[in-house]
Amino acid sequence: MGVPEKMEKNFVGLEESKTEYNILRKDLTHYIMKNFSENVDSEYPQKIYEIGRVFHDESSGVSERENLSVGITPGNFTDTKEILNYLFRMIGLKDKISFKEPEEFPSHFIDGRVGEILYNGKPVGFIGEIHPKILKNWKIKMPVALFEIALEEVFENLTK
Repeated sequence: MGVPEKMEKNFVGLEESKTEYNILRKDLTHYIMKNFSENVDSEYPQKIYEIGRVFHDESSGVSERENLSVGITPGNFTDTKEILNYLFRMIGLKDKISFKEPEEFPSHFIDGRVGEILYNGKPVGFIGEIHPKILKNWKIKMPVALFEIALEEVFENLTK
């Protein structure tokens, strides 16, 4: 999936990798799309999620965090936002989540159908519809919408 050049930083490279991968994952979006791509002939609708570690190369060293990503097909921005709102309502944190139009966003989303997820006013993720060119590259025949959030802030509030 293409990502704008200005966002292609902070990847963690691997030396002498024992697999075909030479970087650690920066987000879970690629894996959600891979699953949809491998299941294009399965019954619809499809709703999948993944919780997993992602890595970023920062000036202070490598940071590691736990993310949640949810994808639906066929799906749209509104369907995905409803899932995210429901999740936060069920854990009693509905009033702490909001959305805004992002200044920058991964290019695999459709412009105007993407948002930044804010938790307590702090950016924690993104939500949107996958661009048709990306769907075509993955050979996915149905529209896909997904969101991804960093879970640390949410976990901290759940334990208080």
